[in-house]
Amino acid sequence: MVNATLGIAPTAPTTLPFISDWLGVVSVGLTLIGFILTILSVQKSKIAADQAKEAANHVNTAFLKYNTVADLSSAIAKLDEVKRLHRLCGWEILAERYSDARKIITSINQPSYNLTEDQQSRLQNAAMQLNKMENAVEKAVYDGNKDNTMLLKHSKILSTVIDDVLAIIVAIKNI
Repeated sequence: MVNATLGIAPTAPTTLPFISDWLGVVSVGLTLIGFILTILSVQKSKIAADQAKEAANHVNTAFLKYNTVADLSSAIAKLDEVKRLHRLCGWEILAERYSDARKIITSINQPSYNLTEDQQSRLQNAAMQLNKMENAVEKAVYDGNKDNTMLLKHSKILSTVIDDVLAIIVAIKNI
């Protein structure tokens, strides 16, 4: 049959517009699902990155703690050697050992070691005591006035310094 006014034959209705509409809706839905999955993936990645950062900070803290204890233990070993030299009256090498112990303690008493103010104060006091004893021993050796009672006094001071350093080690280990 032909349309008499236009001269066009009628056509059967097609389903093509209906299918393309549904395909558009489905593609929008899939796009939204993909977007949501991307957002969830980004959130999981952020959580994983935060956990990795926290783990790295923990490792850094543990490493610093280990280094601090090791350095303090090295200082105690030097101080014990100085006490042994006191007993042996090893005047000639005492000043050098005082200096070695003082350098270790001074190197530890830095902000990077994360010590408390009290711990820093104790280490500063220890370094000053070692410096005074080093100077006294050097003067005694130079003057030829090697008074062994001075070494006894120094040993008592060193015992206090060692106790302070040990207290710092215990405090660090208990953190």
